[in-house]
Amino acid sequence: MPSSTAAWSSIGGFIGLQAGAALVCAGCVAALPPDWLRPGLPLLGQAAALLAGGAWLGGRRREEARLRRANRELAARMDEHSGQLAESEARLRLLADAAPFPLAMNRLAGGELIYANARAEQLFATRLQPERALRVQDFYVDPAEREAVSQSLRAGKPVQGREVKLKSAQGREFWALISCSVVKNEQVWYVINGINDISERKRLEQRLHDANASLRRHVDEIELLQQGLREQALRDPLTGLFNRRHLDEILPRVLAHMLALHRGVAVLMVDADHFKRINDSYGHRCGDAVLTALGAYLSDHFRSGDIVCRYGGEEFFVLLPGASLEAAHAKAEGLCRAVRTMPIDALGHSLSLTLSIGLALSPLHGEDAETVVRAADEALYRAKRQGRDQVCVADQFQPLQS
Repeated sequence: MPSSTAAWSSIGGFIGLQAGAALVCAGCVAALPPDWLRPGLPLLGQAAALLAGGAWLGGRRREEARLRRANRELAARMDEHSGQLAESEARLRLLADAAPFPLAMNRLAGGELIYANARAEQLFATRLQPERALRVQDFYVDPAEREAVSQSLRAGKPVQGREVKLKSAQGREFWALISCSVVKNEQVWYVINGINDISERKRLEQRLHDANASLRRHVDEIELLQQGLREQALRDPLTGLFNRRHLDEILPRVLAHMLALHRGVAVLMVDADHFKRINDSYGHRCGDAVLTALGAYLSDHFRSGDIVCRYGGEEFFVLLPGASLEAAHAKAEGLCRAVRTMPIDALGHSLSLTLSIGLALSPLHGEDAETVVRAADEALYRAKRQGRDQVCVADQFQPLQS
């Protein structure tokens, strides 16, 4: 049986022949009388209808042929585009799989992971499988850190080189440097994550931090030791007071400073009377106990701004910045009276002691340290010659009445 197309072709050819014959007949009939035409009019109408139907069928055939060609061309282009898209996707996946660092991709909204290359799966000790849903937030140690990254991405701010603490599927925690970018595909936002494990760097940084902290502790200890050594170098080991070395360093500076302020500086040279008798009668250990008790009393007796030093042996030196001659003399007299009545317990021995004091004032008795110290020392020896247990002011001044 012929196909429908062949049938339509046969019908069209037949209609064409009939139409040509009709035209020929029409030319002949036109010369005949009208009475002859009436019986043939129906035949002419049928011939015209057949002619029009043939023309319509021919146009439809041509349109169908054009549509078939267009469909074939469209299908070919779609096949070509699909092939290019598949090839491009394959290249991208190949690049991602071969990347030298872990890469992962997740949905921005829910965090579901849809891709992870082999390095990412190795880093997080898990495989991404269709039947096993994983979310990127499952691998953050601190949920607040994940939320901060997500908020930044939702605000359109890419994350570059952010240090975060992550964990593997087995719970191993490690530090990572992440970089995240957002892409959109078919109305869905995705996040591409680049991850760099910096655990070793962090360990080195921690070791360096610990080493620096240990070094700082050692430096602090050394500085304390040095400070202690300096303090020991400036302190008398028996009484704990400043020693003569410290006095030699500080006295010139104090005199120069107070002189610049047009203020006086009183100095007292203090000596324990008949101290040799204590050593000879009770021994040097007992004498040391007496000096220790006297040094403690001197330190408590004067102002915090005054400087008390052990000058040597049983001699003490007191520096009173800003004091007047009268005030310094009254202070020295009060010291003599207090020590005179103060019982001293030294290794089980109850002893008493008196003091001889020489007083000088700068700039009245000299503006430099050597002159002032010499003036006070001479006043001290005058107090001793005059019977001890008293205060004497430097030369050319009469002792003030107490």
